[in-house]
Amino acid sequence: MWGCVPPEPPQPPQPPVDVSKQLAAMEECIARAQGAINAAAAAGISAGALAPASSSIADIQDALDEATKLAQQGKQQEAAERATQGLAECEKIASMVAKIPSRAGKRIRE
Repeated sequence: MWGCVPPEPPQPPQPPVDVSKQLAAMEECIARAQGAINAAAAAGISAGALAPASSSIADIQDALDEATKLAQQGKQQEAAERATQGLAECEKIASMVAKIPSRAGKRIRE
């Protein structure tokens, strides 16, 4: 049979992912980032300087809600992927927020 391609073997099932640990890590990251924003605001950092981080945290909270919903629907792999993406984004935001007071301090000294 010329031109026929044998069917690909089925993919082995993915090992179960402990989504609950990822969701808990996202919750902790969101709380950490929000705490850093609150501390920066209390230290006198303008709301304008904090707005991008605050908006991003809201997006990450939405991602957490979406991942939680997927997990509840039994879509563990999709939930794990969404949680992994959200956690990576949250870590970026937490790092960005941590740098805000030092950048603001440099501007004040200039």
